[in-house]
Amino acid sequence: TTEPKEPVNIEELKAGSKTPPTSLRSCAGDAYLLFQDLCQLVNADQPFWLTGMTEMTRTFGLELVESVLTSYSETFIQHPELGFMLKERVCPLVIKLFSPSLKYRQGLPPAPSPAPVEKPFFPIVMRLLRIVAVLIRSYYPLLVTECEIFLSLLVKFLDPEKPIWQRCLSLEVLHKLSVHSELIKSFCQSYDMKPHSTKIFRDIVNALGAFIQSQFMNTPGGPAAPGGGKIPDTQGTPPAIVGGMPVGGGVSPQP
Repeated sequence: TTEPKEPVNIEELKAGSKTPPTSLRSCAGDAYLLFQDLCQLVNADQPFWLTGMTEMTRTFGLELVESVLTSYSETFIQHPELGFMLKERVCPLVIKLFSPSLKYRQGLPPAPSPAPVEKPFFPIVMRLLRIVAVLIRSYYPLLVTECEIFLSLLVKFLDPEKPIWQRCLSLEVLHKLSVHSELIKSFCQSYDMKPHSTKIFRDIVNALGAFIQSQFMNTPGGPAAPGGGKIPDTQGTPPAIVGGMPVGGGVSPQP
């Protein structure tokens, strides 16, 4: 006979700890603590459980997060504690790190602000979008609301004022999603067919159409600025701070 499993204590999960939730058995508890600390390090916070480690290159941390999410989707789905961490730790972290990509508008004068607008940094944006692709493909039933936000971000990243490399990365993710017919069906059922929900599928189709049309209108030299000058398409420079958080002293933000 199997031992009855203890109920999940949500309040216990919300507070980070160096001890695993009591509802998890030994191996699952270790996995929970390790992934919790990985999220902490990517967020430039101190780990709870890991000893002797105080910082991690953010690009490397994001690679590890993507690898774990890709390889162990069944584990996250089977254990509500790990699924809760996706909602409470991973998704907010991804959205927070996307902040420079949302605010930056290439070729347009920045809005008056006491702080300069950060440019999106290619190595980080690329890894964030890979994580988004995995979350939507493998965890959609757990993250319907969060996936609505991610899909809206993908549409936003196709805007003409975004850097062309960022638009191309967004296109790549949308392509990976669009080949899954059941996933497209879920988007329509969860969003477009509900009366007061964002029309995600419609927005994706419109954004793709606008992007394709803009490519036919561009001059052979590349995207042009209103004054006839070519817009420099920069990947951004290695930042000291990304999404309002330090990359980490003594570590390189390079991939």
